[in-house]
Amino acid sequence: MTQKEIHQHYLRLILVTLMWGGTFVAARFIVREVPPFTAAFLRFAIAAAVLWVVMRASEKPPVKISFNQWLLLASLGLTGIFIYNAFFFTGLKYTTAGNGSLVIATNPVLTVIVTSIKNGSNLENC
Repeated sequence: MTQKEIHQHYLRLILVTLMWGGTFVAARFIVREVPPFTAAFLRFAIAAAVLWVVMRASEKPPVKISFNQWLLLASLGLTGIFIYNAFFFTGLKYTTAGNGSLVIATNPVLTVIVTSIKNGSNLENC
């Protein structure tokens, strides 16, 4: 890997970090003007439209998706994207962007703790 490629990778990592951090501040401003469920719906709809265009513009032929796969995708989108964003925007309506980012940052730790409790193991083995 060349130095130029390494620098490009670091630049992308920095940009992703800035975008991720900016999400909390932008969402805090949005919920001042738009109800949380409306903001979540708009975010989901815009992302879906952009991804649809990217998928159609790709060089590969479009993937054929069965009805059952559409149902699964819709349920994943509803729970993993829409409901998450609705709760995200609702939470930011009542707290600061900093507090919201701290709550989101604890997710990996809480996942390890809950998994350890569920599996009956202790945290020393994590």
